[in-house]
Amino acid sequence: MHHHFLILAGLLNDFTRPLVQSIINDNTCSWFNYTPDAWIVCTKNNGQILLDKLNAQLGQGAYFVVVQVDAAQTIGGMLPDAGWKWLRKHHLMNRT
Repeated sequence: MHHHFLILAGLLNDFTRPLVQSIINDNTCSWFNYTPDAWIVCTKNNGQILLDKLNAQLGQGAYFVVVQVDAAQTIGGMLPDAGWKWLRKHHLMNRT
Protein backbone atom coordinates (compact mmCIF):
# COMPACT_ATOMS: atom_id res chain seq x y z
CA MET A 1 0.00 0.00 0.00
CA HIS A 2 1.24 3.47 -0.90
CA HIS A 3 1.73 5.92 1.94
CA HIS A 4 1.35 9.67 1.73
CA PHE A 5 3.49 12.16 3.57
CA LEU A 6 2.05 15.37 4.94
CA ILE A 7 3.21 18.38 6.86
CA LEU A 8 0.60 19.65 9.27
CA ALA A 9 1.40 22.95 10.95
CA GLY A 10 -0.77 25.35 12.85
CA LEU A 11 -1.24 27.87 15.57
CA LEU A 12 -3.04 25.81 18.17
CA ASN A 13 -4.07 26.35 21.76
CA ASP A 14 -4.36 24.07 24.80
CA PHE A 15 -7.84 22.97 23.64
CA THR A 16 -7.18 22.38 19.93
CA ARG A 17 -3.69 20.82 20.24
CA PRO A 18 -4.96 17.55 21.87
CA LEU A 19 -7.75 17.31 19.26
CA VAL A 20 -5.25 17.60 16.43
CA GLN A 21 -2.95 15.04 18.07
CA SER A 22 -5.88 12.62 18.44
CA ILE A 23 -6.87 13.03 14.76
CA ILE A 24 -3.25 12.47 13.69
CA ASN A 25 -2.99 9.35 15.85
CA ASP A 26 -6.21 7.92 14.36
CA ASN A 27 -5.17 8.51 10.74
CA THR A 28 -1.48 7.79 10.47
CA CYS A 29 1.01 4.98 10.35
CA SER A 30 3.72 7.17 11.85
CA TRP A 31 4.47 10.80 12.64
CA PHE A 32 7.24 13.03 13.91
CA ASN A 33 6.41 16.11 15.95
CA TYR A 34 9.24 18.61 15.71
CA THR A 35 7.62 21.65 17.33
CA PRO A 36 4.51 21.89 19.52
CA ASP A 37 2.26 22.66 16.55
CA ALA A 38 3.93 20.98 13.56
CA TRP A 39 4.00 17.35 12.47
CA ILE A 40 5.43 15.35 9.61
CA VAL A 41 2.89 12.59 9.03
CA CYS A 42 2.96 9.25 7.22
CA THR A 43 -0.58 8.08 6.41
CA LYS A 44 -2.44 5.55 4.27
CA ASN A 45 -4.96 8.30 3.47
CA ASN A 46 -4.41 11.30 1.27
CA GLY A 47 -4.14 14.76 2.77
CA GLN A 48 -7.76 15.65 1.99
CA ILE A 49 -9.07 13.02 4.41
CA LEU A 50 -6.96 14.39 7.25
CA LEU A 51 -7.94 17.95 6.32
CA ASP A 52 -11.66 17.06 6.32
CA LYS A 53 -11.38 15.49 9.77
CA LEU A 54 -9.49 18.48 11.13
CA ASN A 55 -12.07 20.90 9.71
CA ALA A 56 -14.93 18.86 11.21
CA GLN A 57 -13.33 18.79 14.67
CA LEU A 58 -11.71 22.21 14.90
CA GLY A 59 -14.16 24.45 13.07
CA GLN A 60 -13.65 28.20 12.96
CA GLY A 61 -10.86 29.94 14.83
CA ALA A 62 -8.18 27.27 14.38
CA TYR A 63 -5.29 28.16 12.10
CA PHE A 64 -3.50 25.28 10.40
CA VAL A 65 -2.30 24.04 7.03
CA VAL A 66 -1.93 20.53 5.60
CA VAL A 67 0.64 20.09 2.82
CA GLN A 68 1.04 16.78 0.98
CA VAL A 69 4.74 16.23 0.23
CA ASP A 70 4.89 12.75 -1.31
CA ALA A 71 7.64 13.53 -3.82
CA ALA A 72 9.64 15.83 -1.55
CA GLN A 73 13.21 15.26 -0.51
CA THR A 74 14.50 17.07 2.55
CA ILE A 75 17.56 19.14 1.71
CA GLY A 76 18.55 20.24 5.22
CA GLY A 77 17.67 22.15 8.33
CA MET A 78 17.94 21.85 12.09
CA LEU A 79 16.21 18.90 13.77
CA PRO A 80 17.03 16.61 16.66
CA ASP A 81 18.62 13.28 15.64
CA ALA A 82 15.23 11.55 15.99
CA GLY A 83 13.85 13.80 13.24
CA TRP A 84 16.60 12.92 10.78
CA LYS A 85 16.18 9.22 11.57
CA TRP A 86 12.43 9.47 10.96
CA LEU A 87 12.94 11.24 7.62
CA ARG A 88 15.48 8.65 6.47
CA LYS A 89 13.27 5.76 7.60
CA HIS A 90 10.45 7.08 5.42
CA HIS A 91 12.75 7.87 2.47
CA LEU A 92 12.11 11.60 2.67
CA MET A 93 15.80 12.45 2.38
CA ASN A 94 19.04 10.98 1.14
CA ARG A 95 20.66 8.45 3.43
CA THR A 96 23.87 10.47 3.77
